[in-house]
Amino acid sequence: MDQRMCSKDVERTCRSRKQACIAVLATLLCASAGTWLWAGPAYASFPGKNGALALDVFDPEDSPSTCGPEEVSCAFGGSRIAIFDRANRTTRVLLTCARTPCSDTNPNWSPDGRRLVYARAPLNTLGIVNADGTGVRTLTGGRIGAWSPDGRRLVVEDLPDSRSRRQLYVINADGTGRRQLTIAGGLEPAWSSSNRIVFTRYDKRSRRAQLRVIRPGGGRSRLVARSGETADWSPHGSRLVFRSHHTRHADGIYVALADGSQMRRITSQGEEPVWSPDGRQIAFTRRGALLSVSSSAPRSRARLLRRGDASLPAWQPLP
Repeated sequence: MDQRMCSKDVERTCRSRKQACIAVLATLLCASAGTWLWAGPAYASFPGKNGALALDVFDPEDSPSTCGPEEVSCAFGGSRIAIFDRANRTTRVLLTCARTPCSDTNPNWSPDGRRLVYARAPLNTLGIVNADGTGVRTLTGGRIGAWSPDGRRLVVEDLPDSRSRRQLYVINADGTGRRQLTIAGGLEPAWSSSNRIVFTRYDKRSRRAQLRVIRPGGGRSRLVARSGETADWSPHGSRLVFRSHHTRHADGIYVALADGSQMRRITSQGEEPVWSPDGRQIAFTRRGALLSVSSSAPRSRARLLRRGDASLPAWQPLP
C-alpha cells in the first residue's frame, strides 16, 4: 500500500477542514489493516450548461468531542454531500447518515446531471442518489466512482485486499459486471466524454504522483504527466486540468492537452480542480473556500464563490 499517498490524503483533509489532526493519527489510520477510509477526488466534466456544484462539506455536529486512534471520524467523519447554488449563494445538504460515525464524500455527477455517485465511509460502499436527494441506492464496495459518457457504467477505485494497492475497476451502473482495469495501481479516475480514463498512480522511483490515461477496455496505460494528481477532463475530452508539483515549474493547478503537452499554470495554491460543463471556467478549492478561474484567459484572477469548509467539488451539467 502507498503510505505516502495515504498520509497526503489525511493531511489534505485536515488542512481543508481545520481540524486538530496529528501525524500519529494519520499513521494509525493508514496502517490499520490496510483499509482506506478516505480517498482523493474523482471528476468527469460532461458538456452542457453550468448547473449547481456538489460539494463535500464538514458537519461539526456529527464529529466526536474527543479524538483517539479508534475515532476515525476525527479525520474523516462528519462530511456530507451538499448542493451549492451559485445564483443565490445557498447550500443545502443532500444526504444524511442513519448511523454515526459516517461520511458521505466524493460526489460525481452523471452525464445528464440527474444523478450523483458518492462514497460512504467507513462502510467502504458506493451509492447513487437523484439530484433532489431521492432514490438512494447502494452499490458495490469502492472509494471513488466516475461515470461513463453514456451513464451506463462507472469506473471505480477500490482496494482488492489489505495487502494490495488500490486498483481501478469498471462496473455497470447497477453494481454488476465488475471487471478489473489496472494491475499496477490506480487512483482518482475520471472518464472523459471522448471515452478515455485518466487516473493517478504513485511512482516509487521518482516518489511522485503521476497521471496516466487508459482505455475503458483495458490494455497499457500511457503516461501524460510526470507530476500530477486529481485530474479532470474538459467537457469535450480534449484537455486536462490537474494539480501538479512540477520539477521545473511552480506548484499549482495546470491545464494541458490530453497528451500532456502545452502545460500551462492557471493558478497557484489551489486543489481539486474541476472543469465547468460549458468549458469556460475551472472551479477549485483553497483552504476550504470554493473559487473559480477562467480556463483560457492568461493570468486571470480567481473569483470567490463560497467561504467555509468545502472540498471535492463536482459541477453539474444541464441540458
